Amino acid sequence: MVIAIGILLALVCLGVATAPFLKYGRSRQTVDPMEVIVELEEQRQLIYKEMLTLEESYRAGAVPKLEFNAVVQTLRRRAAENLWLQRRWEEKLAGLDEALETIISRAGASVEKRGSESRPLSISCSECGARAPFNAAACPNCGAERENEQPMSRGRASS
Repeated sequence: MVIAIGILLALVCLGVATAPFLKYGRSRQTVDPMEVIVELEEQRQLIYKEMLTLEESYRAGAVPKLEFNAVVQTLRRRAAENLWLQRRWEEKLAGLDEALETIISRAGASVEKRGSESRPLSISCSECGARAPFNAAACPNCGAERENEQPMSRGRASS
């Protein structure tokens, strides 16, 4: 009996200790902002259709004026809240786009910077050792054909 109570208490303690981690895992699901925006738009269109149906019923005399006004006011409030939520998601999406553009431009700038630093500015001639532009076909000093020369970055021979 004592062992059973001990095991039961251990299981309860284990459940209490792991509950926050289980909640955290469920709350971190990714959400596609575009899907949320489209869903909000669809919901708002349904609200508008409901308002039109209600108005047709009111004009036909099936809905009393007080009930019509109360329901229309509620539907307008729901549509306004829906539109507000959609605008908030669109702002978040625009913020994500701007952040992504910033990250991409920074990454591009760092690649360009690294690319220009790694490209040799001149090459040492194998015949006379003089420096010549990297893209020259022959050494401007001795006229030797350019083959197997060692690149020089920023004036120093690279190894």
